[in-house]
Amino acid sequence: LTRKQLINRKEGQFRKMDSADKQMRMKKVQKR
Repeated sequence: LTRKQLINRKEGQFRKMDSADKQMRMKKVQKR
């Protein structure tokens, strides 16, 4: 893997976590 690929992979993981976090927030908002 090149350094660029590693960075892209890390960013991809962060985006997945971020999108999952947003979904959790949406669910919490819907519950209210």
